[in-house]
Amino acid sequence: MSNLADGPDGWAPRLVQQTRLRVLEDTLKGQPVGDDIIAIEIERAILLGALDRRAEAQQTFIDILRRAPRNFSALNEFGTLLAAMGAIDAACRVYAEAILHHPGNPMGHVNLANLLLRANRHAEARVHYEAVLQTYPDHAEAHQGLGAVLSDLGDRAAARYHFQKGFRDHAISTLPYRGGKPPVTLLQLVSSGGGNIPTSAVLDDCTFLTSVIVADYLDPSTGTAAAPIDLQCHRRCRPLRARAGSGRPPGCADHGACHQRSLCGAEDRPYRQCPEARRLARRDCPADSGDGA
Repeated sequence: MSNLADGPDGWAPRLVQQTRLRVLEDTLKGQPVGDDIIAIEIERAILLGALDRRAEAQQTFIDILRRAPRNFSALNEFGTLLAAMGAIDAACRVYAEAILHHPGNPMGHVNLANLLLRANRHAEARVHYEAVLQTYPDHAEAHQGLGAVLSDLGDRAAARYHFQKGFRDHAISTLPYRGGKPPVTLLQLVSSGGGNIPTSAVLDDCTFLTSVIVADYLDPSTGTAAAPIDLQCHRRCRPLRARAGSGRPPGCADHGACHQRSLCGAEDRPYRQCPEARRLARRDCPADSGDGA
């Protein structure tokens, strides 16, 4: 919802969300009719979820779907809420219902496929990604997801093709921020092949405004992708420091932290505060403390 990002620097503080929620609730008191009331109630439910009033949000979506059981936005947003609550099976059922009534909408297929991929149900996820690409051959998220499926299945050449299609012009993304005060701006370098550094428990979205670069598919020579990050992170980005890896596990792409750093031009751009990275032989690494590498 674009009106949730009207705060300073484009981030949506809780105050903005709370204000918008009050506006919607006042509007509902005026008893709008027709499709307007459904759209308003859906936005209200989304805001309740964003403000951690998830039980209320869940009940609101249930009430909406009793009256408009085929409404795609309600089904899709309800699935997103359930996934955020950890109710993955329920979210899959809701997304499947959205696909049943709206088979031509790629969003339902991709959202369901993403959850199936997380559950290592690769064959089912692949069906949905491929269904999207049959109709929308340039759909970036479907290419990214299918690349991840194929990478997990060991088909590296096909995975690389889909990653190239999916991350072309999409190598940089900014994650949602839900804090109530100006965020800590952070630049995170990742690899398309995944990794073994757990970050989700550390980089909470109420503290950090995180921009993510898929470094192995970023082309800094074009300048089109790197420019927005330069503007936001100039002398402000906090580096995500992690212990250097000691060699890549089988099946992982050969793009470690050192390679990612060079791809982003960190060596010759001193104003970027990038993670320090160096290669270590396994024998030189400290004993594993179990915190991920």
